[in-house]
Amino acid sequence: MIGQGRVVEKSGAFAYVLCVRESACGKNCVHCKLCEQKGVKVLAENKAGAEIGDIVTVFTNTGKIMFLSFMLYVLPVILFFASVAAGSLVLKSEGASIIFIAISFFIWFIIIKILGKKEVKHTISEVIYHRD
Repeated sequence: MIGQGRVVEKSGAFAYVLCVRESACGKNCVHCKLCEQKGVKVLAENKAGAEIGDIVTVFTNTGKIMFLSFMLYVLPVILFFASVAAGSLVLKSEGASIIFIAISFFIWFIIIKILGKKEVKHTISEVIYHRD
């Protein structure tokens, strides 16, 4: 996954980059000024030697993002239907289904807490615009 952002802070071999979510961007910064106000601040390895104020390209491993998105959005739906099936088909009880749903969402919450501690590695691959 490749995105663009502005370097707002440097820290050794790393830099903090303010990235605007492309779905929120109108691509006309003169009018909306969204780039100056909102965005996501990410820590990226500064391989391109970017300086504060530079507009850069940030690379992120797409596979890891897709896996984390699956775990966050799709896994709870799968667990929900599996819990309903286990409760209604195996034990033939609505109460058991509710208990299985509660247990499965508790397990999902633990998985999300563990995965939330893992870092997604961002890398500045090139400087698009160097501010003087």
